[in-house]
This record gives sequence, C-alpha cells and structure tokens, in this order.
Amino acid sequence: MNFVSTYGVLPMGQQYTAKTAAGVDTADRGTKAGVLVQLLPYVEQEALFKKFKPEVYANKPVKADNFDWVNYDWPNTYSNSRNRVKTFECSADTGYDVVDAGGVYSAMDPSGTASFYATSTFKSVGGIPGLTSYVPIGGTLGRFAITNPASATQQFYANHEGIYIRDEQFPLTFISDGTSNTMMFAEYAGRTDSGTRLRSASWMGAAGWPTYWSIWDQGGANMPFSIGSYHSNQVGIAMADGSVRSIKKGMTLPASATEIVNKTNAPWQAIQASSGRADGDTEKFD
Repeated sequence: MNFVSTYGVLPMGQQYTAKTAAGVDTADRGTKAGVLVQLLPYVEQEALFKKFKPEVYANKPVKADNFDWVNYDWPNTYSNSRNRVKTFECSADTGYDVVDAGGVYSAMDPSGTASFYATSTFKSVGGIPGLTSYVPIGGTLGRFAITNPASATQQFYANHEGIYIRDEQFPLTFISDGTSNTMMFAEYAGRTDSGTRLRSASWMGAAGWPTYWSIWDQGGANMPFSIGSYHSNQVGIAMADGSVRSIKKGMTLPASATEIVNKTNAPWQAIQASSGRADGDTEKFD
C-alpha cells in the first residue's frame, strides 16, 4: 500500500522484457527479478535495496548476456540476494531445508514455466539465495495467449489474469473485482507428498505465481507448483486491500476441460475467481 501511495501503481510483476539502450524491447534482456525486491524499502530494507543496480528490477537496459538476476552484475547481485529478509519468511516454514536433489526457483512465470537452479549449484557458489514463504499471485495462468477462435477453456484462463504480470504495473483501479475479493500474495511450501522440501522460492525472483495448481496436498508431481504452507490444514492469503485470510487445504485439480468451463469444481473455481483481478466471478473461498 505504501508502494502504491508513492508511485500510483503496484510493483511490476516481473522484469522480463527490458529495453535496450536504443529503446527497443528485447525479451532476453529482462533479469526476471520479481515483486519482493521492489518492496524492500517498504519493509525496512532500504539499505539492502540500494545495493542493487536499478537495471536489475526496473524496465531499463541490461546486459545482452548473463541476463537473469543471478548472473547480472555478478557477483554483487547474487551476494546481495543471499541476505535473509525476515518479513518474507514464515516462522513455520522450512524453506532452507530444501534438499540437494531439489532446487530454488529463481523465477516463476504464471504459465507454470519455472526457472530454478539446483540447490547444489547454489551451494557451490557460496550458498542459496534468501528465500520467501510468500509468493505474489499472477492469476490462474497469468496473461494467457488464446487462439482465434478461442476455446472456452482458453477464454477461462485469459479471463482469470491476476495482479502481477510480466512487465506490467497496475493501479488499484484495475482490480475491478474489488481489492477485498482479489488475492495478492499466498504462502508457498514446495513439498512433495513425503513431506520433503523439494523446491523453495527466492525472494529476489518471486514473480506472478499461478493458481491453476491450487492448494494441492494430495501428493505427486503437482505439489511443488501449488500454493501451500506448513500450518495445520490452512494456508495464509493476503488480499489486495491488505487484509489477511486463511483458506483450507485439500483442493483437487479439475479433471477435465468441461469441469473448468462449467465451474463444477467449486473449491478450485473459488481459488481462480479470487486470483483473477477482473474476471467478474463472484465465488468466495472458505
């Protein structure tokens, strides 16, 4: 809210398509730095924030090579990113227990395409970056590109675009579903069905997270992509009006396109309705 008061818009969902010195948009120049790095001055971390070059997190020219935030301005950016920010960590979380066989997300696109480095790789260059228990929400699958003509499923995905989108900064007025009805952040746990910490998320690269994988605690390959927590039977959600709520775990994924379009998986549908900023859906989650 203080960021909005200062700039009139929310933080950029992810620095992805940065401009060259000639002013040309170039996708491979974006560092993929996310929302939380932009919020550092507003969580009493201005000294840390000032250690980063603005090119890391703002839509400005960056190097044509080594363009992700891990490598940009190496080793300074990476060294600074390894600072732990307690505000970004839940006391119940065990993110730093991520196993060597797993990894840390350096970025996440709402489409479900993740960028991550193996834990062992980070350890070999001095240790894993600072982690976050909270991820910004990008909607069901973020900004979804539909075909012409679009299928009903594609249209559903496109309609449920969230707050934090690549290269975008929205004013609160763009949340037409209402700030009290729209998710802004959610907890993230990154576990497998055995309880092992397989994935963690860096605060430096925490960008728009997809909600398609909902609050999946049924085991299997989907758990590292779903939101979740180490709390008993609940997950913390921050809404766009600044309020905090808890929702129950145990939601299942849709079994078919028909289930998505007809909205017959009520718990899953409620998560998607709440993660979209302008979808017009009225379902509420418990």
